[in-house]
Amino acid sequence: MKVDILGVKIDNVSFEEAVNKVEGFIRDNRKYYVVTPNPEIVILAQKDHQLRQVLNSADLAIPDGVGLIYAAKFLGLKLTKRITGVDLMEKLCQLAEEKGFTVGLLGGRGDASFRAAKVLSHRFSKLNLRVFKDDVSSFVDILFVALGAPKQEKWIAKNLPKIPVNTAIGVGGAFEMIAGVQKRAPNFIQNFALEWLWRLTLEPWRMKRQVKLLRFAYLVIKQRFSFPSQSANL
Repeated sequence: MKVDILGVKIDNVSFEEAVNKVEGFIRDNRKYYVVTPNPEIVILAQKDHQLRQVLNSADLAIPDGVGLIYAAKFLGLKLTKRITGVDLMEKLCQLAEEKGFTVGLLGGRGDASFRAAKVLSHRFSKLNLRVFKDDVSSFVDILFVALGAPKQEKWIAKNLPKIPVNTAIGVGGAFEMIAGVQKRAPNFIQNFALEWLWRLTLEPWRMKRQVKLLRFAYLVIKQRFSFPSQSANL
């Protein structure tokens, strides 16, 4: 089941269900794409109607932001838990190693894709992994695209039909996190839903982006008192 938060449809799935869905996509041998919305992306989609259409046309949209979980609860909707793009990526790489799926990396800042590939290859020694610079030149079952929102979502929607890829997934800054370029918050901070504060401490320039969270909160409150919560279940 999907829930509607400010016009963006989010799948109410557990982490295990998300992984199983992606495996099902691969075995179906058709074209699928996965998006990882967070409150910032939802705010972008308020004015960017193309982005909203791309998000709502995705085969799977996981809630990559604790703000979405709080918003859903406030709106009387059921959204199980946050599923981060980096956690999903790492689990799918493990799955790919076990099942013999091929994986590709595209994007990332600087040499992050190559550094992430090195880490993943060490962690999953039998993983069939390829790094693409500009274009996807050989078939992969899963393509992780790290171009940042909204560029990565639009790139996937535009290019997936014509590239040799089964399932494409937008993962934002996941390459940097896996490569260690961007430090991830300790588990206890993640458990208290304060990873955003951890990242803000390390990267003060994110303050301008965090301001969007205030608009997100305002619009969620507005949605709560403008529409019956039942109408947001899709």
